[in-house]
Amino acid sequence: MSAAPHHSLLDLVRRANGFSLATEEDIIYPTRAERVGWSLQATDNVIIGYIQPEVRRHLSAHPEVFEVQEHCVRIHSSLTTADARTEAVERVLLEFRNESSRDHPLFGCLHGWRNERYDVHNGKGVYMRVERAAAGLLGVRSYGCHLNGYVRDPATGAIKMWIARRSATKQTYPNMLDNLVGGGLAAGVHPYKNIIKECHEEAGLDPATVKAGLRSVGAISFFLDDAKRGWVPDTEYVYDMELSTHFAPRAVDGEVQAFYLMDLDTVQAHLHRGEFMPESGLVIIEFLIRFGVITASNEPDYVEIIMGMHRKLRAPGPRFTA
Repeated sequence: MSAAPHHSLLDLVRRANGFSLATEEDIIYPTRAERVGWSLQATDNVIIGYIQPEVRRHLSAHPEVFEVQEHCVRIHSSLTTADARTEAVERVLLEFRNESSRDHPLFGCLHGWRNERYDVHNGKGVYMRVERAAAGLLGVRSYGCHLNGYVRDPATGAIKMWIARRSATKQTYPNMLDNLVGGGLAAGVHPYKNIIKECHEEAGLDPATVKAGLRSVGAISFFLDDAKRGWVPDTEYVYDMELSTHFAPRAVDGEVQAFYLMDLDTVQAHLHRGEFMPESGLVIIEFLIRFGVITASNEPDYVEIIMGMHRKLRAPGPRFTA
């Protein structure tokens, strides 16, 4: 029997940041004749995404929506409102979906169409909205919310985490381990309201209980390069909640097949075996750092890990108000 794979924590961070800084720089400031990609720009020249060469070729067939130029791809200047841009881009994406197979190397992601959009920002507000399944195809920013649900032993103070196993039918990362609660942040929704909704749908947590115990503890960001999802610059809003020792989660929406209450050594063992989806793996690493489990004394890559979980993303993001 072969040994189980062992991934360092830095390996996991680097895997989540598979779209390297060097690749990003090469796209924005090309120095080679063979291009690795092009920036997707708003009509005011702000970078809002990244386009792979083969995607660019397909976009060039729709000049009324995408202006394919030598140094970038730009949303057509005739589309003057967020709604007009949203509708025009979605028509093209639906055409790609309808004309491709589920195993198409570029457009297979579109067969996981969710009828849920992400906001795309240009620094002045919402520039347009893009179907969630297509975000990686256009390299636009994705957003989500994750909850670390944990319990503390009243006698010893030892912490255990509630861990979910994703449904076998999930469109992304089926059967992999996940946070107790996690979900995408749809267009126009505030992260706080989103995590409350997700807590009920994914773990059966009562909204009043969540509001009383929820703590916002920050955000992580990274830039995924995934064969199925595409180029995904991602931001995840992170929350903690200490739960009663009597609490037992239950899946309401069918997106989770099982829950496990794990001590932190077991959680780390699953991390090192690469059993968590990328986003939740980073969220849990960040939790273990904040709770003093991972420190500069026991993790030689401590600083690089922290920096890698807070990648600076070039495209503008949202600015929420209460």
